[in-house]
Amino acid sequence: MSAIEAIKALNLSLNRPFAGKRTEAGMSLIEILIVMSLVGGIMVMLAGTLTKSAAQARVKETELAFGQLRSSMQMYRMAMNKFPTTEQGLVALIERPSAAKGWRGPYIEPELLKDAWGTEIKYESDGRKLQFLSAGDDQEFGTPDDVAWPAEVAKENDAH
Repeated sequence: MSAIEAIKALNLSLNRPFAGKRTEAGMSLIEILIVMSLVGGIMVMLAGTLTKSAAQARVKETELAFGQLRSSMQMYRMAMNKFPTTEQGLVALIERPSAAKGWRGPYIEPELLKDAWGTEIKYESDGRKLQFLSAGDDQEFGTPDDVAWPAEVAKENDAH
């Protein structure tokens, strides 16, 4: 075997290292499309779950704000012998109402007068009973997503 024949034979074997075997690494277009559609489907399911969880978390956060407001109202009532009226509003917890003897506030931080969506919490009271209402996600009062304490307030508003 001459040197030229040996070089040609070596060159041929280098071009075909694994003769008869598939050597391409990677995925075909169809395989890539299948994987992308599976990942897309999973992302859609997760997005729906996360959105629902976020909405539920905001409702819980607003209910916790109502709890803080109730505690602040109890402290106000201990000092003033009654709850602030609807006209005085929640501002009575952070600013001394006119002619308020015995006021020892502020009873709550101003930023806690808003719900989880950043909307002012609506307050009503006759001086003995109190109610809190959040407009909910749509930020409009009187719609089904309103959050209320006591809960009966939301049911009454939905009926109107």
